[in-house]
Amino acid sequence: MDETTKIILQSAEIYKDNPDEFIELMEISFSVPENKKGDLFLDVGIRLFNNSYFRLALASWEHAIGYFIQNKNKVLESACYGNIGNVYHSLGDFKKSIEFYEKSLEINKSIGNKMEESKCYQGWGIGYYGLGGFKKAVMYHEKSLKIYKEIGDKAGESASYGNLGAVYFSLGDFKKAIKYNKKYLEIAKSRGDMAGESKCYGNLGSVYLSLGDFKKAIELYEKSLEIDNDIGDKSGASSCYGNLGTAYFSLGNFRKAVAYHEKSLKIYKEIGDRAGESVVYMNLGNDYSNLGDFNKAIEFHEKSLKISKDIGDRAGESKCYANLGNAYDNLGDFNKAIEFHERSLEIAKDIGYKSVESSNYIGLGNSYQNLGDFNKAIEFYEKSLKIKKDIGDKAGESDCYINLGMSYNTLGDINKAIEFHEKSLEISKEIGDKSGESKCYQVLGIDYNSLGDFNKAIESYKKSLGIYKDIGDKYGEIATRLNMGLLVIDKDKNRAKKESWEAKKLIKEIGIENFPSGRKMLKTADKIISGDLSEKEKEDIEGYISKLMVQKI
Repeated sequence: MDETTKIILQSAEIYKDNPDEFIELMEISFSVPENKKGDLFLDVGIRLFNNSYFRLALASWEHAIGYFIQNKNKVLESACYGNIGNVYHSLGDFKKSIEFYEKSLEINKSIGNKMEESKCYQGWGIGYYGLGGFKKAVMYHEKSLKIYKEIGDKAGESASYGNLGAVYFSLGDFKKAIKYNKKYLEIAKSRGDMAGESKCYGNLGSVYLSLGDFKKAIELYEKSLEIDNDIGDKSGASSCYGNLGTAYFSLGNFRKAVAYHEKSLKIYKEIGDRAGESVVYMNLGNDYSNLGDFNKAIEFHEKSLKISKDIGDRAGESKCYANLGNAYDNLGDFNKAIEFHERSLEIAKDIGYKSVESSNYIGLGNSYQNLGDFNKAIEFYEKSLKIKKDIGDKAGESDCYINLGMSYNTLGDINKAIEFHEKSLEISKEIGDKSGESKCYQVLGIDYNSLGDFNKAIESYKKSLGIYKDIGDKYGEIATRLNMGLLVIDKDKNRAKKESWEAKKLIKEIGIENFPSGRKMLKTADKIISGDLSEKEKEDIEGYISKLMVQKI
């Protein structure tokens, strides 16, 4: 770190809550001619932004604009507006980010700066992506791409393909996501852009992860990690460890997920990336939730929340409240869960964060479902579904149908439950989501069991189990085997014992036997093996296994 950056960051730490005093100090600390002060504050803002001092970066660029207007420097005035757009994006205020990209665009069009014009469209695309306006995001990224192609800017063209890949990924159009990321990869390789190549492998890994091809996802994340280590990109390496943690989380190997997330956290702390640190705490909270250690999960979500508040990241703050809501729901404190989801929802609505708004409706639905208010649960699931449909999120839409189906099953309307679960299955097949497909067969198994159709139930569980084994999802396999064991307990005690013993082996294989969730699963398996269960115990076990699945949706 050079001396200038040291001075700026030391001052930033002291005055992080007093932007005006920080600006005054910078005016005194650096002696530059009046006509160079805009450049000074532009540079100060960049250094602050790169170190997650977003509010101070914002103040620095706003101060720089005054000097650039005074000096009639339209190019750098526009650059500041674009940078301020980036700050608001990092803070999760996507509406405001779009507003500043628009100011930058207006100037760049007036002076004929095509490259910067293209960057503004890119900014708009990223802003609308954050708001969940995926169709608008595609439109602006395509505008940006068109200009980059016209002016022959391969780096910009490459970035546009990456952005389009990200939008189509969020839309659940995984084929298009792969197509655009492969175009991004092709240009990155041709330009010798190792960092870009690494990012592509990471993006493709996330697509294959969503498709349920966990082995391919891990292989791509490891390729990305190898490149980042070769080029010394610590931030990139940290992101890769985080991705690997998420992949093992999806496989149900939560201990391995924790190990990778801790590696990621260590690097983010070393390089001082507060925003990255906050994300990892969030991931660790989710890991411990699935390990059944809800108090530890809450501890990590609160750490993430503190950082989000410190750096002014409202989107992050909203996510933290949602995660805290989920953790309290798992602890059985449903009223506290509702309180946190409502806090998260308020912020999400305020900043226009549609995806988190939708997630909170799911969270509220789960809490009301657990409180026994099934009609209210359905009302919230339908609100979530409406948003998923509006923004074109097919994978999210599929998850909503699963939740709605489970509510109708609880209400005793099994035919309606099957109808929703078949809708979910249709979408999962359509988008190639193997993990989602296996969940659908599992809930259909529960539905057919509720109808007393033993053969259809066992057939659905077998289909679910086959997919879970193919994709290597041990957690899903455990839940399915326990469901099958419970289903056949009165008809084939030996089969029930066999499925439960297999579940016990898997629990030990993924190393969760000493965590609360693992202990509860082992206890459940032992109860099925004993074979002597009352109807009430069977209902309790079925409810518990269903909850295991909802945690992973």
